[in-house]
Order: sequence, then C-alpha cells, then structure tokens
Amino acid sequence: MGSEAKSRLAKAVVAVAAGATVAAAGGIAAGADPLASSAANAGVSVNPNVTHHPIRIHPAEAQPAAGIQRRATAPQGNTVVGGTWTSLGPAPIADEKSCCNPSSDYGRASGRLTSVAVDPTNAAVIFVGTAGGGVWKSTNAGVSWTALTDRQATLAIGSLAIDPSGQVLYAGTGEANGSVDSQAGQGILKTSDGGASWSLLGQTIFAGQHIGGLAIDRTTSGASQRVFAATDEGLYASADGGATWTRNSQIASLLTPAVVNGVTKQPSDAMTQVLQDASGSFWAVAGDFCRTEYGDILTSADGNTWVNHYAAAHPPAATRIGLGVGPGGVAYASIAGCPSGSLAGLEKTVDGGATWTAMSTSAPGFSDPFTIAGASQGWYEPRW
Repeated sequence: MGSEAKSRLAKAVVAVAAGATVAAAGGIAAGADPLASSAANAGVSVNPNVTHHPIRIHPAEAQPAAGIQRRATAPQGNTVVGGTWTSLGPAPIADEKSCCNPSSDYGRASGRLTSVAVDPTNAAVIFVGTAGGGVWKSTNAGVSWTALTDRQATLAIGSLAIDPSGQVLYAGTGEANGSVDSQAGQGILKTSDGGASWSLLGQTIFAGQHIGGLAIDRTTSGASQRVFAATDEGLYASADGGATWTRNSQIASLLTPAVVNGVTKQPSDAMTQVLQDASGSFWAVAGDFCRTEYGDILTSADGNTWVNHYAAAHPPAATRIGLGVGPGGVAYASIAGCPSGSLAGLEKTVDGGATWTAMSTSAPGFSDPFTIAGASQGWYEPRW
C-alpha cells in the first residue's frame, strides 16, 4: 500500500464469493525488479526494491533488451465468476496490511486514486478513477459516491478525461504506476451520458496496456472528437471519438535513451501523461522507469508533430516525471531520480517548454515528498 493511501478518497468494493475475498482497491507492493541482476550499471542502476510491470515493446520497434520482460497480451474480457456475492463496501479497510509485510498496520485505509475529473458545467459533479475499484461519481461535491463501472471488463483505471459538456468521459484502463499490483487494462471506457452507460473502445489495441494519461481536444466534439492516450506502448490519437486509434511514430526518435550496463538502449516509447493547456497546445511525458529511456517532456502545437526541448538541457535521469501545466506557457515538473526514486529536482518553464530552469529544493520547510521513513518511491508517486 502506498504511504499516501490513508489520505486518499477511493472507496474499495469488497466482495466475498465461495469463500474467496476479492478487494476492489489494493495496495502497493515492492519486490525484486526484473533488472536487479544488472545493478552494477554504467550510467544508471536499477533499484532492487521496486518491481515494475513489464513493458511490451511495439512490434515496429526493436526487440526488447535482455532483462526486460515482454508482457503477454491480457485476455480480452474477464471470466464471469459464479456463486453468491455479498457486498461489504464501499468502506475503508479497517486494518490494512501490505502484501509484502503482513505485520504492517496502516489502520483504516482505502485504495489509491489514479485520476480525478470535474464536470466543467457543475463543480459538484466529480469523477474519480481508482487503481482497482473502477470509476466512481459524486454529485454532491464528494459527500457520497456511486460506483459506475462494476460490470465493465476491468476495474483498473489509469486515467480520466472529461469534455466541455460534462457528459462525455473517457476512462483509460490499466494503472500506470509501475508497481507489482498495477493491473493491466482492457482498453478505454467511454460514456456519453455522464456515466449511466459505457462502451469499451480500442480493446484489440490496448488490452494488456496501462494508460496513464488521456486528453480531449477541447476544440472538437461529437463523432469527430479528438482524443489522446498516453500508454506504455506509445502515444495514440483518435480523430473519431475513440472508434479508431493511431500510434504516433515520430516521438520515439525524440527521446533520451538510457544507458544500462554501458549499453545505450533504444527508447521503448512509453508515455505516462498527455495534457492540453489553455492555449490548445499539447504536452506529453515519456518514461519507462529508466529501463530504456531517461524521461522527457514533449510539446506540440497541433498534437501531430512533437518537439523535445527538454532533452537539450536534460536534468538528472528520471525514473518518472510528474508534470503540471498552467496558462501562459508555464509548467512545473517534479523529477524522481534514477534509480533511487527520491526527489532529483524540480524544473520550471515559462515559455511553453522551450527552456527549463531548475528550482531550489532547499527552501525552508521543503522536504523530499517521495521519501517517507527512509523509503523512496518517487517512481510511483510524482503526479501533479
């Protein structure tokens, strides 16, 4: 369970069937990384205390380097389990334990949130995506919540995006947080009626992936609505409301390759975030926990052609980057170092990503937000 879980809002749907207990929202676990045998790296080492989900290299790319596992495509759809089910939630778990440390005691804890979307037409309407509990909705500013996707193909939600109408919502499935219990997804769920009904899109493309970011082009709507998905196989775009998807083939050539054991890797093209700013420009974050790339921030005026100014003055190698974008070309990036996962730097741009400046991390009262009780997990936590 991530250290921040106790303060999170996500409600776990817990059920009991034929003597088996299933928790809809789980916790973080740490184990041995598949690259742990390569700990003596020239350029970057691998944290032996972190187990990430394996990365599936796109067929058009080179074969994965030794030590990087290929994740088998997840089955399309889940098997229905028979028996009588009794709801035990939603409610916090009274005595949460870590699966890696049974003696741990987190007290009353709920599962982790991965995403939040607020209805642009009504601030009291809030949608949240959870790591293993599906999509939830509140119509009273968070006082009470209703589960929306319990009967969908997966409950693992990695990202949400809502359009200006407040009725069209996309939910990227597959939690992109890299932990051993970050479940893979089945595609992208879409609702056009505020969550009353859902359709599953792109399952043949996205099944088995983790979708960490979604962005809707606010200048489009209806059948020609343009949507972007940041996945661990690249950045995908749809120009027809999610009916079909195309992978961007340009970005891979712009990324900063990682050097592992003295070998320069070919970037996997994995993406963790995609955003549209107030001016209509797009931002995307690349990274695969330093397996093959050191983390980059890319920008695009139209969502088609991308540039990477960030790489020119690359800050410390990033196992993960959390990006927050504001108006007027201002953005902030928190950098989790490679391989430690501790805070490696804060960067700021005021010109739309053309240049980046390091910010002080030694201000009075400031501390590394990714390190708690001596344990660092910035590879998992740096979201803005």
